[in-house]
Amino acid sequence: MDHYLAEAWSEDFTGDTFVDVGANIGRYTLRCSPRFRKVLALEPWPATCADLMRNVAEANAKNVVVMNVGAGDVNGSRTMHGYSSGEANSLYSSHPVNGMACVSDQRASVLLMRVDELLLENDRLSFLKIDTEGHDVEALRGAMEIVRRDRPRVQVEMHREPDIATTIALLTEAGYKALRVVRWPHKGPNVAWVLACP
Repeated sequence: MDHYLAEAWSEDFTGDTFVDVGANIGRYTLRCSPRFRKVLALEPWPATCADLMRNVAEANAKNVVVMNVGAGDVNGSRTMHGYSSGEANSLYSSHPVNGMACVSDQRASVLLMRVDELLLENDRLSFLKIDTEGHDVEALRGAMEIVRRDRPRVQVEMHREPDIATTIALLTEAGYKALRVVRWPHKGPNVAWVLACP
């Protein structure tokens, strides 16, 4: 586990289902695979999803289900923007990365789905990680039904100060009490993880 995960979740970082929203090439997915019965990894950018699928296959992580979709508060297609500089892809054409504005030079049409509609009836969400490079509040809103039902641990990366307050309000309204904001100044002045336990 990364140091912030280990610090936030300690040694009982296990459970039934882990949903990795914005899985990228699988750093969280593969590290969490041995700790959960099932891992659902969502990655909308086609080339990155192909890398993720290859990494999962090479790791023989049979409990991982990879979906070439993103998460949102409504189902539908959106234009996603990529950066040849290798920075994270985003649903926004200009996105702050490491404190600097990056402008996209690639585009792809991607499918967004609500996490509430992706889990099977017998899946119990134990941990939800969201890192969508600026679309995080919308992704969380699309997961709130199952968050209220299963009361998982939640980790959301934020890039804008107002989004931190909105995320805390959503989780507090859902009954979460243990909320913590971990800032990442080396990634930019407004980058932070919101960590929540029910």
